[in-house]
Amino acid sequence: MTTSKKKQIRHTIALICAVCLSGALTTGCGASPASADDQVVELPAPAASDSTAPSQPETTPDDTGDPSAQSDTEPVQDDANSGDTEGRWHVFSPDVAAAVDADFAGDICKIEGNTFYISETQTILLEDSSVVSSSAASGVTIPDSDLIPVVYDENTHFCLRTIYNGETHEDADASAQDLELTRAVELKGSFEDDVFHASEVRILKIS
Repeated sequence: MTTSKKKQIRHTIALICAVCLSGALTTGCGASPASADDQVVELPAPAASDSTAPSQPETTPDDTGDPSAQSDTEPVQDDANSGDTEGRWHVFSPDVAAAVDADFAGDICKIEGNTFYISETQTILLEDSSVVSSSAASGVTIPDSDLIPVVYDENTHFCLRTIYNGETHEDADASAQDLELTRAVELKGSFEDDVFHASEVRILKIS
């Protein structure tokens, strides 16, 4: 083989290699497919909260069922004049009743059958154990709404107490016939529906 032939073959081989290398480079420079790490995954949007869903009721201490959570506050009852708390009028307190030996007192304003009506005599026990009483002034008209009905029956005891100089007194048997208007009376008994039921009527007479 001649020298010129050998050069021609080498030239052809070099040309073929150049063409192959050029094709390889062209393929390598092309855009590569996106990798799994580069792919964007769209997640579904979170579901919107249902505004129409019923709200949970608030729990209060009383709804827990725990007895310790329940209110232990009890209404305070007034023991004053126990057994005589109904109505407008009330008997004397125990200390006043013991001091005057009576449950109620007043002045007679009206008499009707076996019932007479009195205006209340205010009675106060002082610290020195003395008793102060006050009643409506003489001649003052007391409205019927302020009069207290006193009823008696055949078992009611009547007594006439004559007081001398405001210090000593004398008691004598009496009856309903001795009741007089403006006369002061001291009573024993109790109230029922604002009516005083007398077991004893003490008619006072100042001498």
